Amino acid sequence: MLTLPISPEHFHAIAIAGKPAAKLRDKLKVGKRRIDFTVRIHGDLVVNADETKAATKSIPASELLAGVLAHFGPRKRKSIVDEILAARAAKGYKIDEAANDEAARLIRETQIHGTATRRGAVTGKLTAEIV
Repeated sequence: MLTLPISPEHFHAIAIAGKPAAKLRDKLKVGKRRIDFTVRIHGDLVVNADETKAATKSIPASELLAGVLAHFGPRKRKSIVDEILAARAAKGYKIDEAANDEAARLIRETQIHGTATRRGAVTGKLTAEIV
């Protein structure tokens, strides 16, 4: 039997035609089984151009919080963290609006804005049928 290399177009066609499989996962029974069948995939494959989009990167929350807590002494830091954890556990945590506004400003002003190239989507209307 002659085997030919599968092109990038073929791999993408297989991926697109196989997308409905995720919805059928619950119909599979646990276990191993041997599969051997031939499939014909046909239809239109569309490859869109790459595009540039705006990208925003925020400081990780742990670094941001550590930066704020660093301005307090060890006892005050522990007190703040303990108070927040206790209030969250009791589901009675009330956020001071002024503090919330300052936190939003801190997050907004520490974000890095730039651009990133996003690969063009590969889509299509494809049909898979067992041969």
